Amino acid sequence: MTPTAATDTDFGPEMLLLDLLSERLTDPCPKLSGTDWARIVTLAKQQRVLPCLEPALDKAGLALPAACAIAPATRRGWQMRALSLQAETLRVHTLLQDAGIAHVFLKGIVLAAFAYPNPAMRPMRDLDLLVRPTDLPRARKILALAGGELQHMAHKSAQNAPEEAKHATPVWSPGQVVSVELHGHLTEPFADLDPHGFARFEREIWDRATTVSLGGHDLPCLAPEDMCLHLVMHGLYDHELNNGPVFVTDLLHLLRASPLDAVALQKRAVDLGIADGLALSLSLLPHGLVAAQGFDLDGRALPRDMAAALLFQDGRFRTDLRLAADLAERGTMARFSLLLRKVFAPRHTMLDRWHREQGHEAPAPAAPRLWVWFLRTRRRQMRAAQGRSDSQLALGPDKLRAHLLDLRALRTGRK
Repeated sequence: MTPTAATDTDFGPEMLLLDLLSERLTDPCPKLSGTDWARIVTLAKQQRVLPCLEPALDKAGLALPAACAIAPATRRGWQMRALSLQAETLRVHTLLQDAGIAHVFLKGIVLAAFAYPNPAMRPMRDLDLLVRPTDLPRARKILALAGGELQHMAHKSAQNAPEEAKHATPVWSPGQVVSVELHGHLTEPFADLDPHGFARFEREIWDRATTVSLGGHDLPCLAPEDMCLHLVMHGLYDHELNNGPVFVTDLLHLLRASPLDAVALQKRAVDLGIADGLALSLSLLPHGLVAAQGFDLDGRALPRDMAAALLFQDGRFRTDLRLAADLAERGTMARFSLLLRKVFAPRHTMLDRWHREQGHEAPAPAAPRLWVWFLRTRRRQMRAAQGRSDSQLALGPDKLRAHLLDLRALRTGRK
């Protein structure tokens, strides 16, 4: 690939990294300086896609300069982590299987096992699995007895989660290697989601469930079409792309690894109310790959600059951004009501925010000081909502808010 010249002022690592990871690099790669490459590597590391970077570069006929090369010890660490996660997954599976609790594993561990070329390419912060809502309390109790409670979740109730809850409070895996998040539902309700279609979908996924091979065992998981729809609900609706570019690499490798029934998948998407979201998500992938699977996107596509900005946003400020967009969409009284709910939050919500910003090991202050601290963070959110961030690290709050509002309009066909 012939490089073209670029200057420090016009180079943005987000767009280039998105094009590399989604295998949609069509223009000649700009001639990058050592500083540019360092920015790409840093961004990939921050967004948990560093293991995917070199394979993506190789497909594009590129390579990291020697100064940015990934150390062999780092690669070994990825491999060891992948093996540990697989072992813990099988322990969790055995515990639930022995207890007679039907379950399917979700997202990362399944995709790492059958979709990614190398399991180490798919990093994971937790193990996600789905059980029927009526089994959620018993399943959590079994896993909590085996692995124990997570210390930084001690402020949350370990009591039985209600059947309508998306998931229970996470617990340790049996070997305390990774947290385990047990889901009773695949997603929280959202505006576009058809409740009747979703209830039917959750009933039917158990009949369509399949398995992937992991360490000589059959690991239960969703059918590939249902897996794709879950990724879209989770990434484009629940997280609004703020879970990072792993959303794109997951979809890419799922489509590369498993031929999907496009007709059945798109019909389920219509029943769920997320047909536009499915098309927008698939538009991030190579056109040839999507067309070869039989999908018709009907001209719907996410603008690349919008996708890059939202996928690579600073995770520390994603709550601020969503509040800013929520406020922008509401009338005066609705804004006031929303702000009251945000300011006078329950203690567990304030503690969640504290641990995210101060670290899981930092002891939380007593109630009055915690509320004052929390109020100050809400003030920062309100300032961000008006486009005035207290932090220079927040990337263009006005522009990001506009992108998020545009994303919501595209999902509902309003734009």
